[in-house]
Amino acid sequence: MSFHNPPIVRRCSSPGDIRPLRTDANQARDYAQPMAGTYDTAFAPLRAVYLEDSWVVAIDPSENAVVFSLDLVLTSAHEQCSPPRAGEQYCYVDADLTLTSAAPIEFEPSGRPPGVDASGGIDLGHIDVFAPDEPSDGWLLEGDWGRLRIKSPVVDVEFT
Repeated sequence: MSFHNPPIVRRCSSPGDIRPLRTDANQARDYAQPMAGTYDTAFAPLRAVYLEDSWVVAIDPSENAVVFSLDLVLTSAHEQCSPPRAGEQYCYVDADLTLTSAAPIEFEPSGRPPGVDASGGIDLGHIDVFAPDEPSDGWLLEGDWGRLRIKSPVVDVEFT
């Protein structure tokens, strides 16, 4: 895959959706040891989120990084969690999940066309798998959008 392609989709929030999520910092960062368990125990920024029900709305891969733009589910343990909006099961926030590595990443897009959600937005599915990948001594991410392998990732979550 060429890593000079533009992102699949860039999503803009309407002004009514903008709300402060943190007053101290708008970014969290963590490093994980290889084979350190599940994503929520290996990476501090992911400890109080639920990726399996978060919606992927865009993916922007490059040679050593990938950015997932998400409607991210916050669990009740997250300091920014609020009651779900009417008709929703979870507290969703707009966020970018960035994974970077000193080694090149392996990204295989599924080739499936994106879906459209109830509001007319792009729906690339979920991050169904984010687990240690023993054959590569790194991490494997999978979903309807494709598959990604990354070694020793640095994980950033930025609320947008």
